[in-house]
Amino acid sequence: MTEKHHIINMHVDNEPGVLTRVTGLIRREGWNIIDLTVAETADPSRSRLTVGVMCAVGFLPHVLNRLGKMTCVRDIGVCAPEQCRELGVVSIHDAKEGDRAAIESIASRFGARLLRDGGSETRYELTGPLGEVDAFLAALGSYGRVRVARSGAVALVEREGSDSHAEEG
Repeated sequence: MTEKHHIINMHVDNEPGVLTRVTGLIRREGWNIIDLTVAETADPSRSRLTVGVMCAVGFLPHVLNRLGKMTCVRDIGVCAPEQCRELGVVSIHDAKEGDRAAIESIASRFGARLLRDGGSETRYELTGPLGEVDAFLAALGSYGRVRVARSGAVALVEREGSDSHAEEG
């Protein structure tokens, strides 16, 4: 059966153990978690949890149903990749002096913002659609030792019946 990267977005209770319960269910279903982002919303009693998983296409409704039945999950939906963004902080170490202009050109092409330029390290911040951080890393691959910290997928998803002018948590 063909596997696909699915991005699940949910509001959960902001309390100890919720992340463990949600990821435990995903693990029991045999899915691989690709990325995971969680943070408190405007309502401090709720958090937005976005999880990217690899699973067989036909299993998505089953697991959404199981996750939706958890008492800590307040609402749940699936995000299309074009609804998502990702943040990457990319550090290039030990680049040759002659490569500096090429690195700056690549960063400019991707819209990366310079965070630090000193000594043997140059650091950029890049926010963009899914895949953009990967493409930036690939473009920088031959210019020194590259390190990255990334957020994983984040998205705001309209829910049926939601009040579009107020954060629901």
